Amino acid sequence: MHRIEYWRNKLAISQSELARRAGISQSYISKLEKGTKIPSLPMLYKIAAAMEACPKDLLSCVLNCPNCKSSCRKCNTKKPKIKKALDRG
Repeated sequence: MHRIEYWRNKLAISQSELARRAGISQSYISKLEKGTKIPSLPMLYKIAAAMEACPKDLLSCVLNCPNCKSSCRKCNTKKPKIKKALDRG
């Protein structure tokens, strides 16, 4: 889920600021960026809204892992669960 980190850095905001905007903890943002947590869809929408981004932008790397470079290894282990959640609607 390092796409969150990518967009957060693009906005030049800290994890703490993103957490404040989204109404969640900074440690949760950190875990998402490290790939140790997977957000629920409602949480993903909350984070996307806090960054004024499309939720799809935060998942694009995860959904396209077969085309990613080796630096995207974190996503490969998370892909099935996220894709499954999206398929459920």
